[in-house]
Amino acid sequence: MNRIASGLFDAKTIKEAWTRVNRAFRNAIKKFGEIITQVDRRKIAIVTFTALKDYFVRAKGQMQLDNIRALAYTIAENQFEQLYYIRKGEEPQQKQIIRREMLPDWFAEHQKQFVQSCQPVEEVYDEERIQKLRERLARYRE
Repeated sequence: MNRIASGLFDAKTIKEAWTRVNRAFRNAIKKFGEIITQVDRRKIAIVTFTALKDYFVRAKGQMQLDNIRALAYTIAENQFEQLYYIRKGEEPQQKQIIRREMLPDWFAEHQKQFVQSCQPVEEVYDEERIQKLRERLARYRE
């Protein structure tokens, strides 16, 4: 992990991120039991640090320590959860995170309209329209 994060993060940031991975590991053990092992912790730590490196590069080095800590914990927690569901042979639960307190009042109505517009619409074709479509298709074939 030092090799992955060297040059981008200082020692304090690496230590803080590692602490968050360990915290996510302990919480996964409490939540899922002994299905998650120490070997998994190391593998997920490598995945977490690789993802952190990608995020840090995309942000052009403008990430604060608090953001890095939170991101490390979230990535590790999600990885442990996915690992659990894979080992149990179940489909991972989809999370949809919406912070409703930050949404404007008009958003609920907008969301209803959007859902309605996404519903499949059954179009009824009469014989006249079908004939016009056949004529148009015949012109393209020529």
